[in-house]
Amino acid sequence: MKLNIIIILLILTGCKQKNNSLALFSDVIPNQYEKNVHDMDIASSQAIDIAVDKNQLVDKIKISSWVDSITFVQLSSSDNALIGSINKLIRKSNDIYILDRYKTKSLKKFNINGEFITDIGRFGEAPGEYQEPTDFIVNDSHIIVYDQFASRFNYYTLDGNFQYSKKLPFLCLRFKQVSVNNFIFYTQDADNQHLSSIENYSIFQTDSNFVIKERCFYRERDKLYITIEKYTIFQLKSIPVLIVCEDKKSYLNAG
Repeated sequence: MKLNIIIILLILTGCKQKNNSLALFSDVIPNQYEKNVHDMDIASSQAIDIAVDKNQLVDKIKISSWVDSITFVQLSSSDNALIGSINKLIRKSNDIYILDRYKTKSLKKFNINGEFITDIGRFGEAPGEYQEPTDFIVNDSHIIVYDQFASRFNYYTLDGNFQYSKKLPFLCLRFKQVSVNNFIFYTQDADNQHLSSIENYSIFQTDSNFVIKERCFYRERDKLYITIEKYTIFQLKSIPVLIVCEDKKSYLNAG
């Protein structure tokens, strides 16, 4: 009896998530964002083999062997500076930005000495606020915070002043702004069934209006299942690069 109840709850939860996604994008017109989508030409990319001498493998590597120096920064313990966890950290010049996605649902700015400067936005539903701060980036002129619950970008100045918001026509987990008119999004298994061109793809590239240009990492639902716990996207000589760090929770299961 307990097993039946659990299965029913899981089914109902899945249906609810799908309905919420469809409702969130009910005003999205696919033809506006799927005009001419191509597969990324990964096959022609240059692959680099790294030779590893198994005889030199060790269980422990000293940090001093691959870094020049280590600096410890003690963050402020004032009430408005408290965080529950660090889900992402970015250092920009002499400032440190820390995202606490789940506990305080906040993005906080500290200086290099750990002193609290300000909050970048805050939890809520008003303009400039967010309900699910999932990812963020910091560039030379502004900060972008992605609110997954609302599928929205909030733009702030580097001082934390809210500028404007942009609604995204899809869901994602991570993003990178490669240039002014170029974004890369990572979705894992986000529910984007309203856009057939990316429904079964984990990574895609768009312009600044979120028109989809290219896609890669095909993962057909219920047939190829990939879970990646840790990853990052960065730019190397104007080339977007995806680095995947797998741990024991990462797995590939072909059904």
